[in-house]
Amino acid sequence: MAEISWKREQPKVLDEEMLHQAIEKQRPQGQAGEIAKKEGIQYEEVLHLQLEYKNILKIYHLSHFTSLTKLQLNNNVIEKIEKLENLTNLLWLDLSFNRIKVIEGLDTLVKLQDLSLFNNGISVIENLNALQNLNILSIGNNAIAQLDNREMAITKYQYAIEEIQQNERQEEQAMEAQRSNDQELKLHKKKMEGFCTQIFDAGLSQHTQRTAEVECFFDCYRKAVADNQQRAAQIVTDFESSRRQKVVEIKNITDDGLLEDHISTCREDLNQLSETLMSLELEIVEQLEVRMNDAIQSGDLENEHHEKQLEIALATLEKVAKNELEEEMPDDVLMLFVDKDTVTNAVSASHDSHLLKIDNREDELLTRIKSWSTGLLKTINNEELIRNRKRILEIRSYLSFGKNQLEDMQFSENQ
Repeated sequence: MAEISWKREQPKVLDEEMLHQAIEKQRPQGQAGEIAKKEGIQYEEVLHLQLEYKNILKIYHLSHFTSLTKLQLNNNVIEKIEKLENLTNLLWLDLSFNRIKVIEGLDTLVKLQDLSLFNNGISVIENLNALQNLNILSIGNNAIAQLDNREMAITKYQYAIEEIQQNERQEEQAMEAQRSNDQELKLHKKKMEGFCTQIFDAGLSQHTQRTAEVECFFDCYRKAVADNQQRAAQIVTDFESSRRQKVVEIKNITDDGLLEDHISTCREDLNQLSETLMSLELEIVEQLEVRMNDAIQSGDLENEHHEKQLEIALATLEKVAKNELEEEMPDDVLMLFVDKDTVTNAVSASHDSHLLKIDNREDELLTRIKSWSTGLLKTINNEELIRNRKRILEIRSYLSFGKNQLEDMQFSENQ
């Protein structure tokens, strides 16, 4: 059976090969890594070094890492802090889990903010006066057993400790304020979502109503135009039947006087037909204008309603005074008919309320669908104008045909 031998790794001195391996390990992957590899290692550009678990005893070859901000030397066998004086940009230094007994060699690291000396052999806290920016000092699990040393450390670094505690309190307050703001924002967001949903539902409802109203308008408009065209077509059909019969009669007339009378009658019939057809066309145009002005008439209708309501109220007041009411009136309504001023004020208040609702509704509609309604009305007007002109052209063409036929007949008879 083969014998298994266990060999303990010997302590090492930090050398170029270890540094090169650490930098290679931190190199970015992919194309960026290939570019960095071609350009070579530039020690003065390295910002972070991870050298933990390397069994390092002595620190060397770090003098060129002048841009270094974070250095991890934890979990080694370092006995002395040395060779770090050129790392003046260092902010974070981890020397935990080593064999350090004395705090030294840190005087030039004036930017250092975080220093970990956890789990070493340190017995006295000293040589930290130059580290004015130090915020975090981890010194636990060391050989600092003497109370005097602890009290000296507390006294010596009281300002730094108080500053750290103050910063922690400020950070905690800031976090609490942020949590409060987040909760309030969440609450407002939830309420705003509810309002937005209400607005969306209201808008959807209004859109549905508006679509229905537009469909109703066009449906009524199409029916009105169809009815108008049907009536006009019937009139033209009747006239055409009569005209053809009269044309046959005219062709059989030999007396010039009688012929002239018949032609004059036909001209009058044509003029009457023109007036009838134009009246029908004007009727459909006026109907369209009436429908498009309903919103304007709502205020006028309310004024008429107010006048009638006031007349009825005053007449009711007179009946109350004479005790001539035909039906019993509720007490709350009866209280309004104490005198003329009370009745007038109540009716006026009702009138103002109605006008306010009408005005508000009108303003709402105007502001929300002004552009839409403008476009729609423009389209309707353009289509109606085209239809109207086409219809008038048809009427004139037919009348011109009838007149030309009469003139041709009259001319042929004269020859």
